[in-house]
Amino acid sequence: MPKSPTTSPARLYVILAREASVGVIFRQGPSDWTQIIHWDTATDTFTPGQWFHGDIQSRRSDLSPDGKLMIYHAVKDTWKTRRDTEYTHTWTAISKPPYLTALALWPLGENPGGGGMFQSNEEVVVHHPPSHMAAHEKHQSKGLRVTYTEPVMHGFGQVEFDGYGFARESQRFERDGWRQIQEWHGEHIPSPRQHAIGLMMMEVLEGRKVFGEPEYQEWYREAYGNLPVDDGSMHYVDYAPGIKEKQNSSQTSTLTITKTRGESLYSDGFPFLNVYSVRDNHGHEQQIEKAEWADWDQQGRLVYARDGKLFEFTLAGESIELAEFNDAKPEQMAAPEWAKTWDYSKKDEDRP
Repeated sequence: MPKSPTTSPARLYVILAREASVGVIFRQGPSDWTQIIHWDTATDTFTPGQWFHGDIQSRRSDLSPDGKLMIYHAVKDTWKTRRDTEYTHTWTAISKPPYLTALALWPLGENPGGGGMFQSNEEVVVHHPPSHMAAHEKHQSKGLRVTYTEPVMHGFGQVEFDGYGFARESQRFERDGWRQIQEWHGEHIPSPRQHAIGLMMMEVLEGRKVFGEPEYQEWYREAYGNLPVDDGSMHYVDYAPGIKEKQNSSQTSTLTITKTRGESLYSDGFPFLNVYSVRDNHGHEQQIEKAEWADWDQQGRLVYARDGKLFEFTLAGESIELAEFNDAKPEQMAAPEWAKTWDYSKKDEDRP
């Protein structure tokens, strides 16, 4: 008998607001679809929001402390969007979760960077290079102080950009109370194709090629067409794991992330593996099996994601399911009026 097709569970990533009982869930799957879900952590009420057909890089994203605004980095890489010099195929935007309607938007194009971080409810840092610091004329920020930082670039003997947003995520973690106990030490061995793409990115970063100029498209098509075939040889070598820790508000328990990268890509598509564990002040440690994300929520609970579900993890080692999101399917959803304006005086019964 032929096997029935199996569906992979959704992948969940969560960002929690610092001053309100609000979380935003980035639900990924199927394939290149992402849905935004609003989470009231005080009542465990979940409000499904809009879907995006493309990639929202959650690790580059952030919530304002009061949970009312979200900054995110979006990638919609198609032949049509690559010819769009107005919005381009990558951008950073600010919206009201769980909706993606851009109140402010910064086109990015082929340039490195993207996303941002809220310093406060009134100030946001946008991670864009100097050449792309201007907001779109139809999507200007209002009531926010906007500053900019250069894109993060790092390498291990070769050109490597912060393509997955690890460096920006680490900055957000530090702001939110995580302590770096030990840096990950290892080596990234790029494939010939990755190395060539890195050199192309250097052309853009150093200003030798400028997105939107007439000769850019011709250069890009020729350079991209001449890239070596991916031979799957990219890998990482671990020398020492990365370790981060965060205490709960009562300082009775510590959540630990142990990160390794291994010799090949892991099943979720990212070149690292996070292992989460919790330790009490008596030294008793428990691993949170197969957790994809975990943190202390605003109520002091240890919450985590696994296989498209959210759980509370008790210090007795019990997992209590809070919600499951695997059955959701992409659908068109119009944003309500309150999500289309900077005006906070608008009232709407559907507002979470």
